[in-house]
Amino acid sequence: MKQTGRRLARSTRQQGDRPVVQSIPVARKPRWLNQLLRTQRTSTVITTGLVTLSFAMYGWTVYIQHLWRGEFDRMQALERQERQLTAASETLRQHLANQAERPDSGLVLPTPESAIFLPAPSPAPAQSPIQSLIQSPALEPAAPPPAQVPMAY
Repeated sequence: MKQTGRRLARSTRQQGDRPVVQSIPVARKPRWLNQLLRTQRTSTVITTGLVTLSFAMYGWTVYIQHLWRGEFDRMQALERQERQLTAASETLRQHLANQAERPDSGLVLPTPESAIFLPAPSPAPAQSPIQSLIQSPALEPAAPPPAQVPMAY
């Protein structure tokens, strides 16, 4: 060890007052070690990506379940309201039927003598589409066709 220090001291004396720094020789790593380090870096990147992906999937699953639960609760509330409305409608129908059956209600059973007959509407004269366009001005909208009215109720 003393010899190495003496050599260093001699080399520094020869160059003057400035000390010379000698680089330490770097031993080359074996090829298998370089491949192993590269594999470690690659697996670290892949592992980090998979952990991130799994956290994202977990968060997405929890969020979807939360939304699903809210919509399911809403659907159950709507079904409960539907059952309540159906029960109220049937109760009201039963109440009206009971009132109609009482003699003091003023309701009368329908008979053919109490039916009201309406006269048939007179049909408009049929015109071809070309004649109706010529006779009606372009700025006025055409009258709607007559609706089919039932003859009697």
